[in-house]
Amino acid sequence: MNLNGKNLFSLILLILGIFLVLLTQMEKENINYYVHENATYDAFPVQLKKESEKKVEEPLLVLNIPQIALKKPVYSLNSIYNNVQYNVELIAGSIFTEENLQHLILAAHSGTSKISFFKNLKNLKIGDKAYIYYHNQTFTYELYDVGEETKSKYVRLKGIKQKAF
Repeated sequence: MNLNGKNLFSLILLILGIFLVLLTQMEKENINYYVHENATYDAFPVQLKKESEKKVEEPLLVLNIPQIALKKPVYSLNSIYNNVQYNVELIAGSIFTEENLQHLILAAHSGTSKISFFKNLKNLKIGDKAYIYYHNQTFTYELYDVGEETKSKYVRLKGIKQKAF
């Protein structure tokens, strides 16, 4: 077999490329071994989080609607838990102070999955009550009107009837 200079150079590059790919794969397996053993590899320090080290965050408020057995925490706007994938979500535009809940916009799924926290809202009747626990206070709300909106990016809000309890 007679190899000229170009073919010999190409063959060396091919062998070198295969060697580098295999070396990289072996190095990844080596790092994974150390990660699984809760150790660190000098070139790649790895720190595993234990389940007990996860940040525990207090909810901003708790929504309770006894007629449909709903009691869920609601987290602040900047919380990672303020998401309809995990909880009832507080929507930006809500207006409240430490002493008063003036205007809350809450959202949740209403389908049939396990994260559909608002799936039973259709079972509420006029006069049913909802409670919000916020800063050691209980705010009571009574259902006085029912409406339905199509699923879209926007929701129309009617005027709010205020009633003291």
